[in-house]
Order: sequence, then C-alpha cells, then structure tokens
Amino acid sequence: MVIDRIKRVYHWFSLSVSFLLISACESLNPVSPGPQPRVLEETEHRILFNVFGMLRPDSLDGMPLSFVHLEVSFRVNDDSEDNIIPDADVRVYRIENAVVLDSNAFGFTDLDVFPVEAYRDSAFNPQPGTYRLICRKEGIPELSGHTTIPQRPVIRAGSVRREENRLRFNIVRDEEAGLYEVVLKAENRQQQARFLRPGSGDVSVSLSLDDFPIGECELTIFAYDLNLSEYLTYNLSIKPHTYQKEISTVQNGYGCFGSLNVLRQSIDLSGCIDLHAMHRIESESSFLGGPGAGGPFRTINDFFD
Repeated sequence: MVIDRIKRVYHWFSLSVSFLLISACESLNPVSPGPQPRVLEETEHRILFNVFGMLRPDSLDGMPLSFVHLEVSFRVNDDSEDNIIPDADVRVYRIENAVVLDSNAFGFTDLDVFPVEAYRDSAFNPQPGTYRLICRKEGIPELSGHTTIPQRPVIRAGSVRREENRLRFNIVRDEEAGLYEVVLKAENRQQQARFLRPGSGDVSVSLSLDDFPIGECELTIFAYDLNLSEYLTYNLSIKPHTYQKEISTVQNGYGCFGSLNVLRQSIDLSGCIDLHAMHRIESESSFLGGPGAGGPFRTINDFFD
C-alpha cells in the first residue's frame, strides 16, 4: 500500500517536472510562436507609398547626400520584382513656426548616377530645422512626413580623455537627436558604437582603444533625428508566426522619413589626458615628495572647439 502510494507520487512528480521542462524549452525555443495580437483585424490591401527618405546637411565631392527612395506597397505573395516609382511628384518643404518658407522638387536618379535609385536635388542644402515631405502620384494616396534635422554634434569641452585603454567623452545633449553613432578610424582599425540619448544630461561615449595606434585618428559622430532613432532601434523579431507591430514615421503610407547631422574631426590620441597614467604619476609623485617629480601632465589638444 505504501509502495503504491510512493509510486503514484513519483509518477505525478515526474509528469510535473516533464511539463515544466517542456514549457521552459518552448519559451526558449527561437522558432516557437511569439506574441500574438488579441484581436485579428481583416483589412484589404491598399496601394500606398513605401518610402525611405533621409535629409542631411553634408555632401560628398560637392554632391548633396539627401535622398528619398520611393516604392509602392505590394502583397507578400506578389511576384513583381520592381516596385520602384520613377515618376512621382516628390517635394520637400522647409517649415518655420508652422509657416512654409520654401520648397524643393526632387528628381529621380537611376543607378548610373548614384548607387541607390532615389529622388534627389543637387541644389538642396538643408540646415538644422523642420522639413515636410510630400509624395504624389495619380492613383496612390498622398504621403506626408515631417523631420527636424538635429544640430551638428558638439563634444563637451574638457570631456575628452583616455582611461583604461578607452576613449571617453561627452556629447552635448540635443532634444532633436535620439541616437548617436560614433565611429573612430585609424589606419586599418575601426571602432563603432551607438549611444541612445539619456533622459537627461549629456550623452556619455566610451570606445575601446585596443590595438589602436596612439596618434591621430578620424572621429565621426552621426546624430539621428527622432524618426530615424525609432526606426533604427525598432526591435524586429525573426520568430515565425509572430505578430509584428507596424512601424512607420510617415502619414498615409509606409516607411521612414528622417534626418541626421554629422561631425567629422581629427583627434590626436596622444594629446588626450591619460587618466590611468595620471593617477599612477600622482601616486608615485606623492611617494617621492611632490608633484614636480612626476613631470608635467599632457593636456587635450584644441580639436573640439
């Protein structure tokens, strides 16, 4: 009797453990279905613009880099291979205090001129501020979008330093920038990282200097507007049969219309304060009887005014 009871308890215990293990495997399985919507909405397919546009004040060899890539939406099982629209009316308006100041018509350029088929304006030179995009074509609803180009990134004076084989500095906060991308290049070495704007205060940057020559490097900082920041940091799941919330920063269409600003400067790593070495020198100097025994400290070069 007692043995039968022990067997039953053991049997239920084994089933419970097996159930927990299966549940854990399901939750950790990367191909198991993900979150599902609470309500299934049946919608008809609408032909809309699908856009990726970016305004930026910089240029390459005198050619402005702003562009608007425009396609038409299609069904998942559509066999069409070319959804690019070459004959739309694409215009960008500069807005200040809710007043339209001027407009620029963007013309279509093919792959023979640029690496991406897109609409451009060779005379367009945007500056920090608010812009509106309008795309029109007969038979397709009008698409609109807004972006505010951030200010050119500014490095906080006196914040650049080398510490424990890392380059550290602060970027002055800009409310129109939600994400910063920092690239450090030297010879065949490159470090690249993204930093979200914090809730308050400056953006703290830290880059590894492993195998970097302690000399002159090229520093590039991209400041992405709020639209591109949302688009670039959207958490897209690759799980099958998973509900994906639609992300779009435009109205009456799909895609993203955003902007960025960029800072490019040279930086001499040998001219940055090495805090690790400075702490070591201070310790040795106090042991030897004064700061003079350690020699003068290196100071930051005037790169970031």
